[in-house]
Order: sequence, then C-alpha cells, then structure tokens
Amino acid sequence: MTMRYWAIRPKEYPVQYTRIEKAATSYEACRLAFGPPGNPANYIAKDLGTRVAVIHSDKKRIALLTDPNNWVPLSRV
Repeated sequence: MTMRYWAIRPKEYPVQYTRIEKAATSYEACRLAFGPPGNPANYIAKDLGTRVAVIHSDKKRIALLTDPNNWVPLSRV
C-alpha cells in the first residue's frame, strides 16, 4: 500500500491543531498523530499526496491546510 501524507485534525478545531503524518490510510495517520481515535467521526482528514515537497514549502502547506475543500471525515480506508 502506498504511503501518503495526511493532514489530520479534530473536526471542531481550527487549522492550527492540524498534524501532518505519513501513513497508508487516514485512520492510521490519525492514530499516529493523536492516538487511537475513540470516535473517528470527530476527526477530519485531507490527503496531501505522496510528495514530500508539499510539506516543505510553507506557502504550499499553508494554502493546502487553510483551503476548506477536500477535508473529509476520517475513515479506515
């Protein structure tokens, strides 16, 4: 399974609380960032792709994290 970068945060929290993790699934990224989620519905995830360059550029990272599009509820997929 391909490892991807995931932005994960609790659903009701602002973007400052976002963690970026490299994992195969959004669920695994959440577990790495915050521990086992008691209720996965309380978290949202955004797929940042497989390229590390996205998270090394401050402008690109901030743009991706503040864009409200493509944030989805956490899943085990």
